Amino acid sequence: MDVMAEGEDGFIGVVIDAQSVERHKELRIETAKKGIDLILDTKTHASATIGGHNASLAKLPWGLERHHKVDDFIGAAGMGRAQQMVEFAVEAQFNQILGPTHLLNSANDQWLRADIEMMKFVQDELEELPQDVELIYPLALPMKVMRDTHQFRAIIGAISDAPFDAIWLRIENFGSDATGEKTKAYIAACEELKSFGVPLVADHVGGLVGTSLLAFGAVGGIAHGIAEKEHFRIAGWKKPQQESNVWTQPTRVYLPELDMLLKPNEAQGLFSSSTRVKSRYGCKDTHCCPNGIKDMVARPVRHFIHQRSEEVKSLIHMPPSIRPQRFLDERIRKVSDDIAAAASLKSVSDVFKGKVEKKQSVVSKFRRTMSHLVDNYKEHAIEAPKKPLSSTARKQKK
Repeated sequence: MDVMAEGEDGFIGVVIDAQSVERHKELRIETAKKGIDLILDTKTHASATIGGHNASLAKLPWGLERHHKVDDFIGAAGMGRAQQMVEFAVEAQFNQILGPTHLLNSANDQWLRADIEMMKFVQDELEELPQDVELIYPLALPMKVMRDTHQFRAIIGAISDAPFDAIWLRIENFGSDATGEKTKAYIAACEELKSFGVPLVADHVGGLVGTSLLAFGAVGGIAHGIAEKEHFRIAGWKKPQQESNVWTQPTRVYLPELDMLLKPNEAQGLFSSSTRVKSRYGCKDTHCCPNGIKDMVARPVRHFIHQRSEEVKSLIHMPPSIRPQRFLDERIRKVSDDIAAAASLKSVSDVFKGKVEKKQSVVSKFRRTMSHLVDNYKEHAIEAPKKPLSSTARKQKK
């Protein structure tokens, strides 16, 4: 909210979870004033799992005291929930809705047909509105299903029956820590989806992996939280939640040179380790950090949003035909080299050194895979979308 009020324009949409709509009332009002897309997450993915469902989701108009089952979205029950979702979205002034889909474990998952029908129910409700509200299809799959060509094509064929203005991909076990080999498979899968002619967004993906997807033209946008939610994992949804005290992790500090997020105390310890470290990895951008490292650690939200936005903006000015090679040379190789240099530092803590060494192993392999992909890259003609590109976001959107 503060970042938006200060004029930061590096995001063009905000996603708000349905159970948090009232808490973020001021953010919704400010978003509407600035003409930024306001996107409702109906939270049906979590609500349909024994561990994802909770008391706050149960209180939603379409919620239940137990986790959702397929029968709750079929026929009259589904129509009723579609109406509740649209009424909820309109009242809170959302102009885009992440449709009520569910995580698919295979092409034969019983949720698939129910999801397609629910998307139709929601679209029917939207067509009755005097204003335009776009409907997004959140396609959630395990990475192994996305990589199974037979299953993935069967799912694509099935969802062609559903109405949607954009597709957001939530791929389980994929995110900012994905290997180069997984990223290559993700890029290939996105080529299959381009036949729909609608915007594609990589949801819960950030970092070097997310910007690589943009550079190679796999997707038109990435969506994630503020220094969080850069992976889509559902391990915690598979077993009942345990009663415990609510604990919120402080916003981590982003080090663009290393493509790393550190806890505030870790970042402070790193910068105090030596003048060399402070000079090399401290933020020098006065737009987000006029007081250098002090602002970088004390105001990590503004620093993160601005730096990630600049990474995305830099791609816009590169012609698509040379974008992969330029991104490889100017970003991936630089991060790889900077991580190698950080791994050789003597003054840093053993904890940080261990993190960097692990990161070095991942990024060096990622660099080799992306280099090979660039060598074999052929520019694909991108057809104009059937509908105008819609803005996308998660907490903030790129």
